[in-house]
Amino acid sequence: MARILMFHMNNLGNNQFVNPWSEEEIRILKEHYPFDIKENIQNLLKKRTWKSIIQKANTIGLKRKIRVKLLLDFKFTEETSYILGIYLGDASITKYGIFLYVKDEDFADAFFQSLSFIGLRPRKKKYEELYAVYAYSIKFIQWLEQQDIKTIRDVLNNNKEFAINFIRGLYDSEGGYYPEQGKLMIISNINFELVSFIKELIMRHLKIESKLFIKTKRENSFSKSPIYTLFIFKKSEIEKFLKIVDSNIYRKSYKHFIQFNSKKCIRCGIIFIPKSRKQLYCDKCRIIVSKEKQRLYKRISYQKRHGLLEKHGDTMFKHLSPYRQQTSYSLWQ
Repeated sequence: MARILMFHMNNLGNNQFVNPWSEEEIRILKEHYPFDIKENIQNLLKKRTWKSIIQKANTIGLKRKIRVKLLLDFKFTEETSYILGIYLGDASITKYGIFLYVKDEDFADAFFQSLSFIGLRPRKKKYEELYAVYAYSIKFIQWLEQQDIKTIRDVLNNNKEFAINFIRGLYDSEGGYYPEQGKLMIISNINFELVSFIKELIMRHLKIESKLFIKTKRENSFSKSPIYTLFIFKKSEIEKFLKIVDSNIYRKSYKHFIQFNSKKCIRCGIIFIPKSRKQLYCDKCRIIVSKEKQRLYKRISYQKRHGLLEKHGDTMFKHLSPYRQQTSYSLWQ
């Protein structure tokens, strides 16, 4: 075991990180990660996210040896809010446990980590194309069954972090991002009270306006209940939602949004996210190009007034690129 740890430490020194861990941070991680709770570790390592802390601990061979007793009383935390969102979405429960069957392995891993952190002992298995995650706890199931819209409304309205994790759980379960169609579906459910509550939460904490659609006819379904769906259509609001809420599933995440919508500025070459399909320049270059156009317009209008455009029309655009020379000269000829 000692040789394995030394091997990891040697490899760690050879890797080039953008923000490498200091010796003091590694010392704090070794002392507190196995036995301390998440909140205390994050307070000691404020520059690190919880995901990066877990990755670093796995790299140097540390394991969590604590079973958090905080949730034996079962109250709201970030993890239980996320699990509650999944429970109201894709997960199912029995008298003894909670189960989730999904196609995305990253979603199954996120659900597995959340169940582990609250003190349960989840298991993960693969069945053909599906990943199954399940855990048994009668007390936790009893706590989940006690939660409804009325009981969670006051808690989530007054706590932004709990609300964001709750929305993330529902979005991972029932939402979807469709970049080709230019829309984002937050939730699709037959429970009108739940969907309208999510709409209120998004407006309250994220200041994003979503639109509610009702579909009465459902194809390939025996249920006659209407289905209620929340959509976001504005590109800027989709970016804001994904930046704050994000997702544990890549195809629904902010990284996928950036990869699909990013463009290369034709002036400076920087990768940016355009606000419209016709935008060719980044924000800084847009200001510079607009000032160049204003100067060019003033110069041309001055030469038009004094009759100098016909004499010097071929030479006045030499300071521009060949493409802009041609377009500018043809535009003002």
